Amino acid sequence: MELVNALYLAREKLGDSPEDRRVFSSAAATALTLLSPVAPHICEELWEASGHEGQIAEAAWPSWEAAATARDVLTVALQVNGRLRGTLEIEAGADNAALEAAALAEPAVLRHTAGLTVRKVIVVPGKLVNIVAG
Repeated sequence: MELVNALYLAREKLGDSPEDRRVFSSAAATALTLLSPVAPHICEELWEASGHEGQIAEAAWPSWEAAATARDVLTVALQVNGRLRGTLEIEAGADNAALEAAALAEPAVLRHTAGLTVRKVIVVPGKLVNIVAG
């Protein structure tokens, strides 16, 4: 669904040049291929209507590049005593110490730990920081 929503937005921004039409057509074919195991009949009809030869079930599965999906910044959940208190944007390569320091400096965390002693900080790299305070 995220790809389909991105296609709607891209269609509004793309022009009518042959290159733009080719890019959009390729992205739409990818969306159809990914959706075909869930909704095979409608995808087969749309595949044929968009001018593709053969059946969609015989089409090659889309490939992807890991480097293209790598993220430079991650969103990490911040919890105090197991309850979500906010999120933190941090570099993808940050170590546990950097995550812990950034989490303890966040205003939302400071507000919920005011007057309490931080007993333990649990860091799940790239996902969350849970601060146990009492």
